[in-house]
Amino acid sequence: MKAAQEILKTKKKVIYGTDAVLREAKAKTLTSVFTSSNYPADMFVKFEELKDSCNFELERLNEDSEELGALLRKTFLVSVIGIKK
Repeated sequence: MKAAQEILKTKKKVIYGTDAVLREAKAKTLTSVFTSSNYPADMFVKFEELKDSCNFELERLNEDSEELGALLRKTFLVSVIGIKK
């Protein structure tokens, strides 16, 4: 849980949602992408394929989507977040 909290303390802009994060990743405007522990494996593979060509770090967090949403102070589940450059 501490790792996710440290990530969210950054002053950089946080993008959430698979479609938005994929769009920003393809535009090469992200430094990091983090997924929840229960993020679907087939979707995770899409980010793994983009990781090297679009130059961002990819990490699976220990928190599930419910905990990640709570950390972001959202009333809904958050499965993937991207940190903009």
